Amino acid sequence: MTVSNNEILEFNYLDSLFVYNYLQDNGWKEEDKLGDKAYILAITKNQKKYSVLLPLKKELADFASRMYDVFRVLEVVEERPKSEIIAGLKNPQQVAIQKNCEILSLRFKFIFEKYKRELSAKQMGKILISLQDFLMQLVNMN
Repeated sequence: MTVSNNEILEFNYLDSLFVYNYLQDNGWKEEDKLGDKAYILAITKNQKKYSVLLPLKKELADFASRMYDVFRVLEVVEERPKSEIIAGLKNPQQVAIQKNCEILSLRFKFIFEKYKRELSAKQMGKILISLQDFLMQLVNMN
């Protein structure tokens, strides 16, 4: 299998978390996690089981190739071109309009624990509550 340069560029701009959420929202179930490198997700459709290996780190040498495999399988499962599926993931605003919701993207920088990439639900809850309090203070100032 050969992945074109354009596809490599396209896959390098995709966020694995968006793809993971997309898969879960569309009925895929997590079967296994390979450390911090990849997830294995699966779905059964028309009595056939499909599985994908979703890479998590863009630094992996075969990241684009693995992403290509994910979208090749999605093409079959969803019966639509991968370009259409990718377009929805590259443009979160369009997805928000279609689902009539808002999408909030947050990027966290861990000051004390270098290279930490996961948060517990409790930690995330505290961060979001603090963010909500901060935004409410801004609204009340105006």
